[in-house]
Amino acid sequence: MKYSHPTQALPLLSSLPFVLVIGLVSSLSLTGCEEFLEGVVHEVEFPEHEPALAVTLTIDEDAQILRLMVSKTAGVLDPQGSEVLSDVFANLEANGTSWLSLDADDFNGDLHSLALDAPVHLAGMPLRLEVEAEGLDSVSAESTMPEKPVALAELELAVDSVLDPWWEEFMARDRITVDIEGQNGVADWFILELQSRFLDPEWGDTATWWTEYMEGPPDPRVNTLHTGEILVSDQGLGDGDLNQLTFFKNNIDPDWGYPEMEWRLSISALSESSANYLLSMEAYDQADGNPFAEPVVVYSNISSGFGHFGLRNSVMIELE
Repeated sequence: MKYSHPTQALPLLSSLPFVLVIGLVSSLSLTGCEEFLEGVVHEVEFPEHEPALAVTLTIDEDAQILRLMVSKTAGVLDPQGSEVLSDVFANLEANGTSWLSLDADDFNGDLHSLALDAPVHLAGMPLRLEVEAEGLDSVSAESTMPEKPVALAELELAVDSVLDPWWEEFMARDRITVDIEGQNGVADWFILELQSRFLDPEWGDTATWWTEYMEGPPDPRVNTLHTGEILVSDQGLGDGDLNQLTFFKNNIDPDWGYPEMEWRLSISALSESSANYLLSMEAYDQADGNPFAEPVVVYSNISSGFGHFGLRNSVMIELE
């Protein structure tokens, strides 16, 4: 009688698990392909959005019209988006006393507006804004009107020239020098805007003031915003006057001669909330479209809601 040694069946037995593994993998692969072709849905629930009031109001002490925007926030899945509200009640207090209010009668289709009979002197006063709307939590904000700027400015025509890369011609450069008094113990923030208009109708419209673009050498006190506005501050750089702020603007070719122009410089002192809002909006716009930029949270000083309540006090300096 012949006996078969157990090890003689080992090659067959050792190959069997491999075949079974191949079959199992193929089966799983086919199942996965079928699920892929049929589509596998993973549901991710967005947190339910709680609507809140969004309020925007900026007050200039010399303003003739007050403009208030009030809307109701919406979630990312809301197809209609944020809704502008007309039926609201807004109350403004100055130094703890009721100053004025706006309601549905002041709505013009886009926002609430109210004409002011005369400029109100609010410099140094704390202001408080409260806004109510049915079905939503009321919101509030507080800020203090800055003092009117005390400043000197000088315009010097054609101090040098520069080659304009667009026109490939030399353009004269005018220099504007500005000195602004600072407040001790307070961070100062200012917006500068250069304006001009023609005096001779042969050159252009003599009634309209135009905003002029100006730029300056590197200065840690100066921040040029994407809107063209120039934000100036002593924040973090000591506490004192902001002297010898220097800016240049291009003019026409000196060989053409200079048209008769009238020049002025608007200087607006900002509340700190207004400055923070402008800086956050600048960061937000700089990050727009950049997939590697960190998310930017736009500054808001509206309690229990969103938006911005800002104050500014302006002075206009005629340049000769």
